[in-house]
Amino acid sequence: MRQLQIEQRLTGTFRIEILGSTSFHDPRTKDACTAVGRALQPIDCVLITGGLWGIPQEVSRGFNANERVFHLLPYPWPRPSHGITIRTGWSMLRRRKILAQVCNLYVCVEGGPGTAHETRLIRERNAPIIPLGAFGGHSKELYLQLACPEWAKASSWNEIGNASLQAVDVVAAMVDLISDFLRVKTSRNVQSHRS
Repeated sequence: MRQLQIEQRLTGTFRIEILGSTSFHDPRTKDACTAVGRALQPIDCVLITGGLWGIPQEVSRGFNANERVFHLLPYPWPRPSHGITIRTGWSMLRRRKILAQVCNLYVCVEGGPGTAHETRLIRERNAPIIPLGAFGGHSKELYLQLACPEWAKASSWNEIGNASLQAVDVVAAMVDLISDFLRVKTSRNVQSHRS
């Protein structure tokens, strides 16, 4: 499916992608991923993943809303057991390029070379990324490279990078950052309609 077709299928929805490792490196990460999914569920959004196992799958299981979970996955990779799979052609590279273009906000947990490539593409379009650096991997590297965004509270931004915090506190800080982003986005939309 082409990028435009994917965007049309998801029209009118706020899209959050979860990207990260296919395995769990920090012992806190698996439980944190389930908590991330649960924390995102009340938000009026759809959850997008790259369809692989590990972090994206665990977050989408915690999200627990099959009709609001979309996995963008190339052929011939098997479909996840839950959510809706949208095929993106035959290559992981194409899949990452599409993922980097179709979401409004990105949450990065751990991650390796594939995550690093996708976040480079996301940053090229200046899309917002919330890297949960507290859990290590590429997310930690990314967190150290990024400044606190103008829409974010500095205290919450600092907490997502603090490895000494409990996972529940890092997840709470992520939710605060998403709320900050949505509040600013909504405010800007209201202001542009008044103009």
